[in-house]
Amino acid sequence: MTIFVSHASTDSDAVRALVASLQGGGNQIWLDQDLTGGEAWWTSILRHIRECSVFVFALSENALESEACQLELTYARDLNVSKPG
Repeated sequence: MTIFVSHASTDSDAVRALVASLQGGGNQIWLDQDLTGGEAWWTSILRHIRECSVFVFALSENALESEACQLELTYARDLNVSKPG
């Protein structure tokens, strides 16, 4: 299963623990920190949201205040990615 994890960059330490748990189940995890220099980062993020099996929103005060996190969540909801299919 491919899991997209939306998170605030300031929560990286906590998100690492979440990712480790998810990977322990044999899942493939995608984080925006996987982007390389020169990539069109927003286009890549949207593509990965479209292609994921599960969208996980790492809920925190920081994520709620992050415009990028809110846009990712809205996009996933619009695609019904975060709902069982």
